[in-house]
Amino acid sequence: MGILNPAFFSLSVLIGAVILFYMFRKRYDPVTISTNMLWEQVMNEWQASPWIDRLQRNFLLLLQLLTLLLLMLALVRPYWTVKGIAADHVILLLDVSASMSARYDAENTRFDKSVSDMKKLADKLDGQEVTIIAAGSKPEILLDRESDKGKIRTAISQIQLKYEHENMQKAVMLAEMLAEKN
Repeated sequence: MGILNPAFFSLSVLIGAVILFYMFRKRYDPVTISTNMLWEQVMNEWQASPWIDRLQRNFLLLLQLLTLLLLMLALVRPYWTVKGIAADHVILLLDVSASMSARYDAENTRFDKSVSDMKKLADKLDGQEVTIIAAGSKPEILLDRESDKGKIRTAISQIQLKYEHENMQKAVMLAEMLAEKN
């Protein structure tokens, strides 16, 4: 779990302010009126009760405190991280140009690292459709809306480097068109 805007927890000061306003609100002078005589004894008992009992019986105060608490939680925007992918259609773009043959570390190239990352991503899928686009000089759709994990992993494994320039702009435009088709 995380919080995007923890500064809004400062609004908890407002909760204390609301409680103070309730404790020090204006008291009215008792005036005997014939319609109030029936309730005089009930009011005397209520005024004799301790502060905590008043807070427990005061529904409006509790409602206002709940509203402030919910407002504060909405403003801090809590979130929960989950494993997996939340999308219905995942589009993977892979640069298959010669620049991907550069070394990522002592053992792997950037292409190898990208392919292994795509395989890890494919393992996290839970029935989502996958489209794979190879971003060479001419973008090529290698897999279109496939949800079978075996076929996705096979397609990822069969991707080969092409020693040509990439055209990432066209590949992104193709991905946008496929996403809009949804």
